[in-house]
Amino acid sequence: MHETRPPKAFLVAANNAVGAMSRRPVLSAREIQMLTHVARGLSNFQIAQAEYVSAETVKTHLYNAFRKLRAVNRAHAVAIAYHVGIFAPGASLDHAVSPLSPRRRSPARRLLSQNRSVNREPPTE
Repeated sequence: MHETRPPKAFLVAANNAVGAMSRRPVLSAREIQMLTHVARGLSNFQIAQAEYVSAETVKTHLYNAFRKLRAVNRAHAVAIAYHVGIFAPGASLDHAVSPLSPRRRSPARRLLSQNRSVNREPPTE
């Protein structure tokens, strides 16, 4: 039987992709910070509010991170970050928690949510 082999260009591209994933891309601290927010499930607008920057600034940092990681979307970028060790224990910006750890609610927010549940009126029929 005649064996068909993939084109040489495909093999070169596949080797480059594997080689790129074996090296850890160099991301800036800000790009890692933005990816950490993405890993927690925040939108660009929510990240912008949390970091006191514009949504366009967030998009720029994430675009640069995606380009460096060769990611096609947010989920892919987070998966690559875990795969290459950017989100390894001790490597996150918090130094104590993984980006996927639930964030603690401040005492003021807890009190506010308790007050909302207490002040709710029962539905009238």
